Amino acid sequence: MPITIDWYNPEKTLIVLRVEETWNWQDLLNAIDAQNALTDSVPHVVDVITDATRSQPMLPPAALSSFRSVVQRLKPAPGLRVIVGLPPYFRLMLNMAIKLHPVIRDRYHFAATLADALHLVGQAQGRRGA
Repeated sequence: MPITIDWYNPEKTLIVLRVEETWNWQDLLNAIDAQNALTDSVPHVVDVITDATRSQPMLPPAALSSFRSVVQRLKPAPGLRVIVGLPPYFRLMLNMAIKLHPVIRDRYHFAATLADALHLVGQAQGRRGA
C-alpha cells in the first residue's frame, strides 16, 4: 500500500501515516478515511504524524483541484498534526492550502525527522495532560 496507517502506541493517542514513494489522490483520501475511523474509535484526543520522508518528490496530477477534496475529507480535530520530511514543493502547496483554509492553520506543523515530530507531539500531549 502506498500509504499505511496505524496506531503508534497502545494507548491509542497517536496515529502514524507512512507515505511510500508513489501514491495518488485516491490513496490519500482512503488514508484520511482510515484516520477518521481510528480517531472516531476512541473518546480522547488523537495526534497524527504523517511520515512523508519516502514520498515521491512531486504531487500527483491535479493537485489544486484535489486539495479541496482532501480538506473537505479531513475532520476537525483538536489533536496536533505533524508532517515529517515533506518535499519542498509539497510544503509550498500545503502552506498555500493552509492560507486558503484557515481552519487547518493551527493544526498542522512540520518536522524534519520522526524524532522531532514525536517531540512536538509529546509537548502537545503534556500541555493537554494526556
